[in-house]
Amino acid sequence: MIIDAEDAFMNYFTTNMVSIVGHGNDSIGIYRGKFPDDAWNEGVAVFVELREAHESVYELEGIGLRIMVRTKDKKHTFYLAQNVDDLIDRFVHKNLDDNVELCLARRNSGPNFFPGDNDGFQYGITLYTITVRYRGNDA
Repeated sequence: MIIDAEDAFMNYFTTNMVSIVGHGNDSIGIYRGKFPDDAWNEGVAVFVELREAHESVYELEGIGLRIMVRTKDKKHTFYLAQNVDDLIDRFVHKNLDDNVELCLARRNSGPNFFPGDNDGFQYGITLYTITVRYRGNDA
């Protein structure tokens, strides 16, 4: 079994939506891996790259995390990337959900911004090196 860190980050971002979008009742899409072709709203895409896994569950797992954000305005893309970064970067021992704990997080690069090809969105990508712990074995 592999630690599902993507799902844990999606749950964490959904739970902390007010920290991502600011005050109010706004919400954005949180996606696994990439933005779907039919998603024409602003959002955050979470992609986790795991090292080669075996059949047993690792207590600690090193992962590479790519966060991609998009909005219609470059300034808003910057704010969105910054708010997501505030929830991840330099955190130690934070529960993402009931099964996954973020043990150590460090931003490697970004956010790097670029315009979408033909969709009118402004994108930002940030890369992190993260260690997560599977909490499902806790008694």
